[in-house]
Amino acid sequence: MPNEFEDNFDDAVDFKRLFTTLQRWVWLLVLAAVLSAFSAYVYSRQQTPVYEATTNILVTRNSQQSVGDISQSLNFSQLVETYVRMLSLDEFLGIVSQRLGYEVETENVNVSALTNTQVIELKVEDVDPARAALIADTMVLVLGEQNETLQAGRYSEAEQSLDIQIKENETRIADVQAKLNEAKTGALIEQTTQAQANIDDTVNAIKVTTIELERLNKMSWIDANFLLRDKKIRLPQQQSLLDKQIAERNNLQVKLSSDPKSVADPKYAALIQTQITDLDAKIEKTRQLIEETQNEIVFLTPLETQQGFDFTVVEKENYLKTQQSLLVSYQNVYTSLLSTEEVKRTTNEIDNLNQNLALYQNIYLNLLSNREDVKKQKMQNIPTIEQISPSLASEDPVKPRTLLNTILGGVAGLILALSFVMLRDVTDDTVKSREEVEKLLGTKVIGYILDIKDNKDGDGIYVGHAPRSPVAEAFRTLRTHLEFSAKEKPIKSIIVTSGGATEGKTTVASNLAAILSHSGKKVILLDADLRRPRVHLYTGVSNVTGVSDLLDPRQETTFADYVQKLENIPDLSILPSGGLPANPTDLLGSEKMKNLVQTLSDVYDYVVIDCPPMLVADPQVLLGLADGVLLVIVPGQTRSEVVRAIKEQVDHTGVRLLGVVFNRLKNSRRAGHGEYSYYAYPYYYSSNYYSSTELDGDNAGKKKRLSKKSPKS
Repeated sequence: MPNEFEDNFDDAVDFKRLFTTLQRWVWLLVLAAVLSAFSAYVYSRQQTPVYEATTNILVTRNSQQSVGDISQSLNFSQLVETYVRMLSLDEFLGIVSQRLGYEVETENVNVSALTNTQVIELKVEDVDPARAALIADTMVLVLGEQNETLQAGRYSEAEQSLDIQIKENETRIADVQAKLNEAKTGALIEQTTQAQANIDDTVNAIKVTTIELERLNKMSWIDANFLLRDKKIRLPQQQSLLDKQIAERNNLQVKLSSDPKSVADPKYAALIQTQITDLDAKIEKTRQLIEETQNEIVFLTPLETQQGFDFTVVEKENYLKTQQSLLVSYQNVYTSLLSTEEVKRTTNEIDNLNQNLALYQNIYLNLLSNREDVKKQKMQNIPTIEQISPSLASEDPVKPRTLLNTILGGVAGLILALSFVMLRDVTDDTVKSREEVEKLLGTKVIGYILDIKDNKDGDGIYVGHAPRSPVAEAFRTLRTHLEFSAKEKPIKSIIVTSGGATEGKTTVASNLAAILSHSGKKVILLDADLRRPRVHLYTGVSNVTGVSDLLDPRQETTFADYVQKLENIPDLSILPSGGLPANPTDLLGSEKMKNLVQTLSDVYDYVVIDCPPMLVADPQVLLGLADGVLLVIVPGQTRSEVVRAIKEQVDHTGVRLLGVVFNRLKNSRRAGHGEYSYYAYPYYYSSNYYSSTELDGDNAGKKKRLSKKSPKS
């Protein structure tokens, strides 16, 4: 049941996403449909009207004819199709054009056979209806003349065609037979060579095995054991000699290439080269000795015990008998191949050639039979062509179809635009809705922040100089969510981070810290981004010294030496990052950083930490220092893969994920792709919403009550 419920929920979410996507792009769909329909309408109106003339042709046979035609052997439907094809040929239309004195275009003629009838329907299009009818009547007349002309030479053409095919088949049969003989000869040579190779290999194996058995008969396992120990002693000596020779050669090679004397004196260099050549011969000889010794060890190892010795003798004797039996078999095959000159095993090539030869022989016999049948065909009906009715031209033009073209153009534009929208949505892998966040992270979206476009670096914290703006209200809502979360478990220190750069985590951290201080709490904003700090740029404070200096093991200072204040937000303290250190991860993971966060939590009501993005190493050492993490996501920009990676890091560290903040939202009534109707709420209510105390904090001491205004619809 849970799985079924989750599947249904996912389907509902997908349908909602589809609906919101179409709603967001409805302007494009409508525009594409309208433009395409208008273009099709304009194009159709500019076309010249075309009229159509139609006539029907009946194809029959005169059964009273005493002399038949070869067409009698054809299926009647095939005969009708033949005439349909003739009427569509360029050569046929060329004859009609010469007869009329003007050209008849192929695209203006449409010929088709009516299903299950002997009737051919002929349609001709032209800008002049009378001329269209004339063309159709002329085509019927020319078809009848051509039919009579073709009947006279049909037999001779058929016989000539069959003769040509018979000669071609004879050539193919001779060619395949030659290739088959060549393939058999090649296979015979190959198999004879293989048999000889098998005989040679078997003879060699018998010879080697016989020598080994003779040697085994001359020794005992004790002798083999003695020889094995001797070879095992000699092998390291030979290997040591080889290493020594190689080292000596390397020294000579180095001397040849780097000794100034060898460069300056050719004779000296030639002497060294001679020594290298001699050493190469010695090295090769030593390697051969090592190989012989290793082979001897392999041979003697099974003979180390009496049981192994006896087993090896029996095994060699059995192997010798097997090879002798194989030799007789190979010799019989070789003798048979030489005496019969026939291959024992066919190949794929021989099988294919045999099949092709049989196929061509069957075709050849069929062609001979067909030629005899043609000669015997004497009593056939000659087909006749009759025009059932004269050509009639339409009163209304058949082209262009303005209404249909307009509708099809609009539909085509709509389909094209819809395909573009769906393709764009399918290939978009970014997080765009709170449902996706809940599905990926298992937490809720607790903040929706508008895109602050008019706030630049150095202007100060936005909610500090715009306390009654929709952005400030959004941060107050975020503060409320955090306060509710604190009822379950106290929250003193909050890490604000994001999936990647340029997602506005510093903006969210700074404004959240300011909003928390507006409620009368002592708040400190800590810039823990020691790689790309931006708190000082956003708030306008100095960043000459800060966290990096405080965490320096060589410094003995307190945080109070680096804390800075803002004039318009008195309850907010700022601890900038300071200079960029060479080892930011080490500093953030140090004991001093842990003590700093604990000290700030004791002194202040809230510690807001601006942390680097989660996909770098720094946040991983900070996660365990705070009471919770606030993740900033830009809908339509942050990718799902990044969110999944953040989920894995959060689960791995066990840190408390307080929620997600959607940042840089568009102020739009449309939902989906980062645009939430939440911000269409009439914020003019905010002028009556805040208490005088909170307004005083927002305006840096300016105590001013706003007059009540009625909300506008």
